[in-house]
Amino acid sequence: MGTPGYAGRILRMDLSSQRVDELPTSDYAGNFCGGRGFAARLYWDAAKLEASAIDPGNLLVFATGPLACVPVIGGSRWQVCGKSPAAKPHHFSYSNLGGTWGASLKFSGYDAVAVQGRSERPVYVLINDDGVSIRDASALWGRGAIETREALKAELGDTARVAAIGPAGENLAAMATILADQDSRGSGGLGAAMGAKRLKAI
Repeated sequence: MGTPGYAGRILRMDLSSQRVDELPTSDYAGNFCGGRGFAARLYWDAAKLEASAIDPGNLLVFATGPLACVPVIGGSRWQVCGKSPAAKPHHFSYSNLGGTWGASLKFSGYDAVAVQGRSERPVYVLINDDGVSIRDASALWGRGAIETREALKAELGDTARVAAIGPAGENLAAMATILADQDSRGSGGLGAAMGAKRLKAI
């Protein structure tokens, strides 16, 4: 039986090896409430604690909570958690975003996406009915986040939901944000942590 309020699965990937697997949300959600709670536990379990925010060992977790998709105030919120380059010294932090990206992640059957490692080339992650794939994003590298979002929607269809970074994230600027649908923005410098993994978008 699943945990009420959750889709039941966490997607975990290592961009260095291109490995993708799944974890049951129930292993985390029972003791750590909400996306930020189980993201902190995922980070504790998997991240190399001595790693800086821009090292491959940093873990980024894109997470929803049990109220994501519920049609109430605050039901659209989701998190990106990981070690932030905006803090001195770098330490675990989070961004809180709105819009439809978090709800779409849960509708896809996942409560979170945990990303570690660093790709040799720019990539984006596609989650759809056919499964999960890591795709080349070389043609998107250097583009702004809005331009990237629109390019992916043109390729994948307007119903696609996109969280992306622009040149600030690619160049590891400590103030780099993550931009999602409805121009929902996540601060805290985690756009740079995403760029350090050469992850252009999910």
